[in-house]
Amino acid sequence: MATTANKEKSGFTIGVSCPGCGGELELEDNFFAIECDHCGSALRLVMPDAPPTFVAEVKATKQEARYAIDRYLKEQGKPLIHSDYQLKRMYYPYWKVDAILFRLRKGVEKRVVLSDYTENQEISYEKEKTDISLSPYTTTLTAGMKYDGLPNTLGLRSDYIKLFPLSEEKMEDDFDLLPIYKPWEEIRKSLHTHIGAISSFDSNLFGVNKTEIYSPRAMLLYFPFYLFDFYDTEGFNRFVIDGVTGRVLNHITTLASNTQESYDNPNITLGEISIISHQCHNCGEDLPSVESLVYICRNCQVITDLEPGVEIDEIEEVVHQTEQNNILVPFWAFKISGVQESTLKSIFGGIYRSDRVIIPAFRVKNYNALFKLCKRMSAAFPQFKLDKISKMDSTYKPVNLPLNEALALTEIFITKDRYKKNINQKKAPLNLKFDEITLLYAPFHLESYFYVDSVLQAVTFEKSLI
Repeated sequence: MATTANKEKSGFTIGVSCPGCGGELELEDNFFAIECDHCGSALRLVMPDAPPTFVAEVKATKQEARYAIDRYLKEQGKPLIHSDYQLKRMYYPYWKVDAILFRLRKGVEKRVVLSDYTENQEISYEKEKTDISLSPYTTTLTAGMKYDGLPNTLGLRSDYIKLFPLSEEKMEDDFDLLPIYKPWEEIRKSLHTHIGAISSFDSNLFGVNKTEIYSPRAMLLYFPFYLFDFYDTEGFNRFVIDGVTGRVLNHITTLASNTQESYDNPNITLGEISIISHQCHNCGEDLPSVESLVYICRNCQVITDLEPGVEIDEIEEVVHQTEQNNILVPFWAFKISGVQESTLKSIFGGIYRSDRVIIPAFRVKNYNALFKLCKRMSAAFPQFKLDKISKMDSTYKPVNLPLNEALALTEIFITKDRYKKNINQKKAPLNLKFDEITLLYAPFHLESYFYVDSVLQAVTFEKSLI
């Protein structure tokens, strides 16, 4: 997927340099492979085992920061800042967390209606109501020591800023890099506490109110700030200035007594991102410049799978007649066995008692729509006939949902179904195990606003999902 100068970016962007020619590349946060606009090299971003670390670019100058304070003071009718101030320039660390939010709202709702038989007589009745939803969840949490005036979160802007992999050349010399005092494991354990406010906002309406977080993924994000400390006739002042936009973020007049409290400095490994050539590991041929975890080399037909710890020996597709308007959509297929067979078949098996759980192998933000597609494909699976494939073209859509995330989604869908059926949930993990895992492609074609499978003409999903 080649970037262009006028291409609108979705979410925050990552700036890196091509290892071949040194040209600057600007990449979307969900990119996996890219073609350099300058030299045409096929490149791939390699994510580290530890959470990756990024830094936001400083765009506001000290003078712009001072002007912002002067404007603020002028609007407040106060004298402008004088030259006797102390300036701190710092990169402060935040954990950016992306996860799936599971919400259960269940209880009894009272309704009042007018009787059809008695004039002006009201009849009240109670109705059990269950609302279960899955949605993307993003937050930023402080990773450094408490520092008066700095925001506790970056809010929604963490999704719309340009970031660079942390390196000396992307950091301003006069800015201090503050240490990290909260490791990722500590943040992971505290997430349920952090979302406590979300789970209690409508407790008066529902009897059961549950919020859980699944599959959290983290990155470290260093954000630049200017801190101006000075005294005026009214006493102490601290202005916190956004180092990207130059806006005044906070104005405080007192410091907390615990600002200088001591912290233990944990040993935290920062994840280093690297850029490598995007080539077939067997013959060295450039792989297609699209974001995918699985490729079949067009030169030697060898499968390249890029998800760590996953080895795919073969890829299958649903046998179908070739049509010009068909697209081939990827799915993960898990063969059910063991003690969980009856449970999983009751959720995914359908009338044909399918022995496979079929999860889309592409990212979808609408998890409720994803669940419906999962159940439909799983139930339809026994009617499909499969055949191995040895080559792929542009009609085969990319695989960008990792296998480990597909397994996590399976557990979430089982949890959702059990709550709907009033089955008590246990804290112990399900520990799902499958006999066989397959990557398969199924043909779909577009009809108005929906894609329809080209074999059974029965499975559909909204065109906006892919």
